[in-house]
Amino acid sequence: MRTVKKYSLFLLLLFAITAVGGAVYKSVDEKGAIKYSDKPPPGQKSQAVSVTPSPSPEEVKKAQDNFQFLMNGLHQREQQREEEGNNSVKRQNYCDYLRSLLVQLGLPGNFSTPIEGGRVLVVSPQGKPALRQRIEEELNNNC
Repeated sequence: MRTVKKYSLFLLLLFAITAVGGAVYKSVDEKGAIKYSDKPPPGQKSQAVSVTPSPSPEEVKKAQDNFQFLMNGLHQREQQREEEGNNSVKRQNYCDYLRSLLVQLGLPGNFSTPIEGGRVLVVSPQGKPALRQRIEEELNNNC
């Protein structure tokens, strides 16, 4: 608890000093304790510490808005990637389906496959070349 009080006091002092615009010096005493001051201690080695002043309320608000904008953008990009992934899987399934149709078209006899609405598409051996050409075009364009 004592360390927390020292640390709090240090921060309070540091902000008070920087608010005034003065320099801050860090030194180590003979017992190894680190001390901060607005003036270099006489007879002790010290170094000036660079301290950034606290941001204004307007700067804080702008940073919060920028952060929220960034997070919204990241969230939207994540959703887009998820959609693209889903679309990629759908496309792959579609392409696999088209390839399986080509295999089935190579079998002798009539070709039949279920289509939308519970209906069945039946193609005679004479219609197979036209259907094969259409499926190959679809594969070339989309797969």
